[in-house]
Amino acid sequence: MREILVEALPATGAELAELAKARIGVSRQAVHAQLSRMAKEGLISVTGEGKVRRYTLVETELLREELLLQGAAEDRIWLKSVTPRLPPGLPPRAKEILFYAFTEMMNNAIDHSGGGRCVISFHVNAREISFQIEDDGVGIFAKVAAACGLDDERFAILELAKGKFTTARQFHSGEGIFFTSRAVDRFCLVSGKNSLVSVGGEDFLFEGRAAEGKGTLVQGAIHLDTPRTLESVFAKYSSEDGGFERTKVPVSLAIVGEENLISRSQAKRLLARFDRFREVLLDFHGVNSIGQAFADEVFRVFPGIHPEVIITPVRAGPAILRMIRHVQSGPRV
Repeated sequence: MREILVEALPATGAELAELAKARIGVSRQAVHAQLSRMAKEGLISVTGEGKVRRYTLVETELLREELLLQGAAEDRIWLKSVTPRLPPGLPPRAKEILFYAFTEMMNNAIDHSGGGRCVISFHVNAREISFQIEDDGVGIFAKVAAACGLDDERFAILELAKGKFTTARQFHSGEGIFFTSRAVDRFCLVSGKNSLVSVGGEDFLFEGRAAEGKGTLVQGAIHLDTPRTLESVFAKYSSEDGGFERTKVPVSLAIVGEENLISRSQAKRLLARFDRFREVLLDFHGVNSIGQAFADEVFRVFPGIHPEVIITPVRAGPAILRMIRHVQSGPRV
């Protein structure tokens, strides 16, 4: 029962009781008894009274430290600053993912941010362990947009979501953000007025930020009982010889504002660098329709030029699938 309650927090006692009854058939009294024990153990906090009493996970700050980026090394930061503060008994899978995600993102701050300082912090609660890195550099989306000649920083988010993108190809593979965002359970990358959010390693959400800040902020959170392993994450997007050959791209990131996906220029923006992969899964979650020109460019013209690249639509609705079939079976013009 405890695992169910922890996963559902924050919530009211009534909401938790209904959930536990539906999931495992326990009584309201048993739920409240368990919540009382968790509160005494310091795992949760309680606010309000009666039916509006609300339970929230207690979060403990493990570490907060300001670092100079010049001459820093992510592995030394992990060993000297982070490792001594980690909670005892941290599950091996969570620790392995935490090490990979933090050191990859710390390396980005050191090598790419152009900043002088950063602040790192770690927190833990009964459900997850998380980290945050905030630097004072130029901002990741601004840097990617400048490197790609993009006139809108929001298009940089799409390039990062594809993977295999780096502004220093001679030193980096461009895989860090891609695999980190899919290894952790919750990932957030914030720069300027824009942010990229991934939940469960699958759904990417583009969000605006009200106040423009300087530099880049990255957050990652890993469930303590995560069933995911780094090996399984890499295997999902790798070929038999271990190369990074498969990617999954959220088509919704090609949408800016209220525009619809109808033009060939929008399609070409989406297709950029697809020729570096053997297989591309196009995730249409959140996209209701596409235009004929857009579909033709993606599913007829590009495959004709790059037959070695397999493009597969996933989570596409009936209207999108009909349009794809239409351009694939129609006359060649």
